[in-house]
Amino acid sequence: MDFHIGQSALAVLTDIGSSDFVRPVVVETIGYKWVHCRHDKTLYKVDPLDGAIYDRDECQIGMIYPDRQAYDEAKHRSIYLARLRRAFSGYNAIPGSVSAADILESARLLGLDISSD
Repeated sequence: MDFHIGQSALAVLTDIGSSDFVRPVVVETIGYKWVHCRHDKTLYKVDPLDGAIYDRDECQIGMIYPDRQAYDEAKHRSIYLARLRRAFSGYNAIPGSVSAADILESARLLGLDISSD
């Protein structure tokens, strides 16, 4: 994500075991190491390379997204990946209608190289 002073974004704070806490923020300063985004009186320290939000002890506490659509897409990607992993954990047989080329194409779409040829 490219940051610009005055830009609006979405800060999503995560807490293990609970739902995400979403807040609108505005980019206030851009430095070499950190981008600072503000919501009311709270200033968030953001890594400009990956959009991760850090607390004062430099523990990751969330992510910055350019808008709600980008956040929703990332959230759904994460949910579906977890479901896919669970589905594969008990998967032992491939239906006859699925070809080797289909499997290679699925792997390619996921960024996996499973071809030994």
